[in-house]
Amino acid sequence: MIEGKYKAYPEYKDSHVEWLGEVPEHWGITSLKHLVSIPIIDGTHESPIKHDMGIPFVFAEAISKGFINFDKMWGYISEEEQKLFSKRYLPKRNDILMVKLGATTGVVAIVETDEEFNIWVPLAAIRVNHKILAKYVYYVLKSHNIQDAIQMSWTYGTQQTLGLRTLENLSFPIPPKDVQKSIVNYIESIAPILEISIQKSEKSILLLQERRTALISAAVTGKIDVRDWKKPGDIV
Repeated sequence: MIEGKYKAYPEYKDSHVEWLGEVPEHWGITSLKHLVSIPIIDGTHESPIKHDMGIPFVFAEAISKGFINFDKMWGYISEEEQKLFSKRYLPKRNDILMVKLGATTGVVAIVETDEEFNIWVPLAAIRVNHKILAKYVYYVLKSHNIQDAIQMSWTYGTQQTLGLRTLENLSFPIPPKDVQKSIVNYIESIAPILEISIQKSEKSILLLQERRTALISAAVTGKIDVRDWKKPGDIV
């Protein structure tokens, strides 16, 4: 349980899920498969034919930072292929896509477009039902708790893999709907501030690394004279 400046709930209970620990007394616990309106499914297993124009087709590389980057999509498929692939799955706004195969297994994004597109087999699609908010499920899937559970569930062949059955059996904490909304609003108000801080820190780290590299280069190539330099604390 988090302690310190954060306000805690009055009562907690054991979730009986090792990686989840205690949850507020009035929250429920259930498997993800009970929170979806259609069974969790992956994209088509057919090998697409790339076209210069048509329907956008997305591989795992386009899933990053919580959204689908269509600039990194695989390419386009034909209307005929789209009709075929859509018999298995057709993306819809607020669906959640998770990478289930390869180096980025566990990365998630939420569909934020009504434009038609489709996905390939390394991506799993989650469409939630009325019991829960899609954005809440998305943030739970991004949490380190779920990510740790996912990593413990990976199977390995030539690359790490997350099975659909494993995904659907993941345990989820279920707060009341109004609390779900509050959680989403809180995260979306705080996260951008933290992201700015992260970007500033990364920029400072990059500048310091560049300065270190320049200093080393200057020293080893004789651009600065260090013959009279004394280490702090050295006795002259």
